[in-house]
Formats: sequence, C-alpha cells, structure tokens
Amino acid sequence: MGIDEKIRQVAEAAGVSEEEIRERMRRYVDEFRGLLKPDAALILVATDLGVSIQEAPTERPESVLQIASLFPGMSRVKLRGRITRMHGVIEFTRRDGAPGERAEFRLADETGVVLVVVWSKDLIEMIRSGEVREGDVVEISGGRVRPRGNMLTVHLDSRSTLRRLEGEFPELPAEDVEPLSVAEITEDLAGQEVDVRGVLTSASAPREFERKDGRPGMIASAVLADEKVDEDIRLVMWDDKSRLLEDVPLGSVVEVRSVRVAVRDESIELHSTPRTDVRVIQPGEGGRTAQEIEGNVIYVFEPSETFSRAGRRTVVDFVLATPDGPVLARAWGARAEEILSIRLPARVRLVNHFWTIRDGDSVLNVGD
Repeated sequence: MGIDEKIRQVAEAAGVSEEEIRERMRRYVDEFRGLLKPDAALILVATDLGVSIQEAPTERPESVLQIASLFPGMSRVKLRGRITRMHGVIEFTRRDGAPGERAEFRLADETGVVLVVVWSKDLIEMIRSGEVREGDVVEISGGRVRPRGNMLTVHLDSRSTLRRLEGEFPELPAEDVEPLSVAEITEDLAGQEVDVRGVLTSASAPREFERKDGRPGMIASAVLADEKVDEDIRLVMWDDKSRLLEDVPLGSVVEVRSVRVAVRDESIELHSTPRTDVRVIQPGEGGRTAQEIEGNVIYVFEPSETFSRAGRRTVVDFVLATPDGPVLARAWGARAEEILSIRLPARVRLVNHFWTIRDGDSVLNVGD
C-alpha cells in the first residue's frame, strides 16, 4: 500500500480531511528536524487519532537493528543488547484511577542506549521472577518505537518477545553512561534523566502531602554537594522513592540514578522518577539525629561567599579543639553566621555533622 492510500485510509477512519493528515505529518517531520520519514510520521498521526493502519501481512523476516538506527514510528523492531540498568516492575495509576504495572530497563549495544518499556504481562513476570536481569544480553522482537520527551523508547506488548542469549559478548558495553558530578548539572540538561554522584550533606524526613486531585503523596528533600568544588543541588524524592535516603549517613558519597533535571525559578533541581535508585559509594560518618560533637572553637578563618544553585551562601572554616585533638571544620549558611558571631574561645556542640575528605584530610562539616 502506497503512502497516498495510507493517508486516505487514515483520513476516512478518523473523519478528517487528507490535507489535515498531511499537515499533521509535516508538523511531526519538522519536530524531528527532517529525520522522520513520511511513513513513520503517518503512524504517529494515526496513533494520535486512534486509527490503526491495516497492512497485508508479509513474510519479510525481521532483521536485527542497531539502536542508533531507531526512529519514532518504527514497529516490529528486533534488537540485541545488554541490559545495563534493570528498573524492574513499576506500579502506576491509570487515568481512570485503576492500578497498573509495567517494567522498564535500559538496553545498550555498540551504537547507543534505549529505554525499553514492557507492557506484556508474561514478559513482566519474566522480569519479576529474575529470569532476565541487569547484565544479561537479550534479544527483543516486535517492539514499537515511541518518543518520550527528547528520548526514544521501545515498547513491548503481548505480541513482542524477550529472550536471554547465552555466551560472551565482549563487544557490548557493561555500563551505558558515567554518572555526572553535581557541578556538571546545568540548565542545558533540563528534562533529561541523568545519574549523579555527590556527597549527601542534608536530608529531610519523608512527609505526607495531598495532591491537587486529593490523592495522598510522600515527599522528601536532600542536598548533594560536589566532591571537588563548592557546588550543591537540591534533590526531591517523591512517593516510594522518598525513603531511599532514610538510612544513608550524612557525608556519604552516593550515586543517585535516573533522576530528572528540573529548572524552577532559575534554580536547578533533581527530581526522582519511577526508575530512581541510590547506591552508596562510600559511607559517611554523619547521622541525622543524636550525632553530636563538643569542643572549643579556637580559631576562625576568613569567611568566603559561594554562589550555588541555592543562591549566595557564607562559608567559613574553623578549628575545633576536641578531647581527641584539633579538628578542621567547615560551616555553611546559617551555621557559618553563628560561628562568625561567637567570641573566641567558645564552647560549642555541633549536631548532625558529617565528615568529608579534602586534600587527604578529614574535615568536619555542618550546614543549614
């Protein structure tokens, strides 16, 4: 069936003119900067209008595609690659309020990475049972390629297949992306899903809230600091992800995976997604409550100001004399102002502190 006949079929089924179909196709082609072929654009238009394009079945065998060759609108695609990130089974609420579930994983080959979204109940059970897991090399067939924001996704339904391949595949990457540092998160990444590595400097307890539609939710916030420069960023964890940081000590070096970069009121934040998880790279020594250290502040260095995503903050280093010997310490924000206001020597009790390493030396930290 030629493209003109397909356009006519969609127009008749949707009850619109052929010119409207062509105009919608042109918009999709423009959106993807000319990379979208007319057939693929028509499939997207038909999907928007709830129309199925009927084609006569063919015996043409599926060929294995490379991830870099995928375009929106493709169907019946076959891919081989390594599962570099298994997000597992994700529960969600459908638009009608009914519960649903899907599974997601990232698949990488020599040319790129794509997010695979699984809707088939049988395939979801394969993932739930651990029949396929992170690190496995798999072959998928019958996938449909769809855009999600500025990235592509491959969807597997009841007609799709997923099977694990045996053997060694050294050509396939074991990791698909290196985590970014906090300082590398910029406005240019807005809307993208990234992995971030940093130092956990503060974290709030999860709390309940009510959404606009009346449904309950959970939220917790934290601050990640860069390991090398004076930069930090707010991390917002939603619903079941709000508890991921509860047992992580302050001062821990963590990798927070699959968080979305958001820009709000000229500030940059990281927000959890259904795929977010946390890995502790190096446990810290700080706690959330009942972690105290007492000593005498015997020297205060000249303060400085840092300009971070949280705005302008005062930072000051000081020396704290403890029963175990002198300790180099750093205070930020309101804590820095308190240190600057005291008269030396002064006895202090520091609560919720944490330790970091600077130039090979341990530094005690207290923040807002």
